[in-house]
Amino acid sequence: MSMVAPTSEADARAAARGSGFASRLLRQPLLVASGLTLLVVIIACILAPIVSPYGPLDQDLLNIYAKPSAAHLLGTDQLGRDILARLLFGGQTTLLGIAQGRCGVHGYRSCSGHRGGYARRMGGAGCDAPVRLAPRRAGSGHAPGGP
Repeated sequence: MSMVAPTSEADARAAARGSGFASRLLRQPLLVASGLTLLVVIIACILAPIVSPYGPLDQDLLNIYAKPSAAHLLGTDQLGRDILARLLFGGQTTLLGIAQGRCGVHGYRSCSGHRGGYARRMGGAGCDAPVRLAPRRAGSGHAPGGP
């Protein structure tokens, strides 16, 4: 693989600036901000036992329906449980479900693709079935159950 020298000044600027996929993504501030926000939420959910001073089921019956404060950043619910702690620990369950689903689909599709033929066609169809059977919004122009 040989590198060809830029032929014009515009090509030289584009090469210096970077025209790869990552550099194009990093030039979009909304994408970077939302990606960082999502990363912070994921890290907070993973570190919930360390980050949260309360457990998801710990009750404080003297602080039922408490408003957000320094002790309870998002307040408490009808049983005095910290809402932020419940969100963080619930996020762990969600992340685990996403990881299991992704691993299951990848394992299923790779096994069916390895075997080839009928197994490959059925493997792809089995993974695509939930998407194809999802209800469509009215007026979307697609028949139910079809692409």
